[in-house]
Amino acid sequence: MSQDKQSLVVKRVPIDSVVPDAANARIHGPRNVEAIRNSLRQFGQVEPLLVQRGTSRLIAGHGRLEAMRLNGVTEVDVVELDVSDIAATNLNIALNR
Repeated sequence: MSQDKQSLVVKRVPIDSVVPDAANARIHGPRNVEAIRNSLRQFGQVEPLLVQRGTSRLIAGHGRLEAMRLNGVTEVDVVELDVSDIAATNLNIALNR
């Protein structure tokens, strides 16, 4: 489904329901994760994670997810995208350039 036909809806879900993508293109080092943790402590989650509808596979937000887990967060805001596996992988790559 093309993006112009989807409405983006933010949804709150248990953090454990979000499945990190083992093939995520970006690696977050300890310094980066700590910076994200500090930002989350100060501002909270101001940007939803992007997940694939049906699988809850994480498309974007791996660093934030890791930092939120370390901060003890139990629920996160997500936007579910109705995309194929290939589109999810391509979007992950595009967003991590």
